[in-house]
Amino acid sequence: MGVWAFVDAQHYSPNYQTAAWLAHYLYPLVIPHQYRQLRDIEQQSRRLGQQAACVIAQPLEDYWSDPLSTVRSRLGLA
Repeated sequence: MGVWAFVDAQHYSPNYQTAAWLAHYLYPLVIPHQYRQLRDIEQQSRRLGQQAACVIAQPLEDYWSDPLSTVRSRLGLA
């Protein structure tokens, strides 16, 4: 659910908005005992997706030799 919220906030494709909407309503039906966790993850992921650079457009292969903390900072994921 967090992944769908993140990619929806990044605006990669209208299909991801649909997937995020479906996840928002269907995941709690499948695992209702984790409802609060799901909502928290969805909110955090959406905020992160809104503040981060467009991750799909980044040359991620250029970052492989860099420490993860550096990559997160460059992408706005820290």
